[in-house]
Amino acid sequence: MLYSFQLTKILRELNPGLSIFATGFKDKENSPATVYWRGEEVCAVSKNVMPEETIMDSSGHVVKRGWRKLFRILADRKLIDYNEAVQMAKWER
Repeated sequence: MLYSFQLTKILRELNPGLSIFATGFKDKENSPATVYWRGEEVCAVSKNVMPEETIMDSSGHVVKRGWRKLFRILADRKLIDYNEAVQMAKWER
């Protein structure tokens, strides 16, 4: 698991153009945060703790995205190096 402050630290070290902002303050606990690349929305993430692997419900819907999936999304967009991000995450835990 990674806490949001650890995730933010990793992403900023790998690519200073990435930022994470919280959205939806009505439900502070369950509302997501959003990862942005120079003002462009990339994907939603948990504001609190992210598991290593994505958690799915019995219907196959994503309950909570894992940090490996987030790193894969960012790597596919050429915003970070996946292996470097995973290595940094392992040191943070």
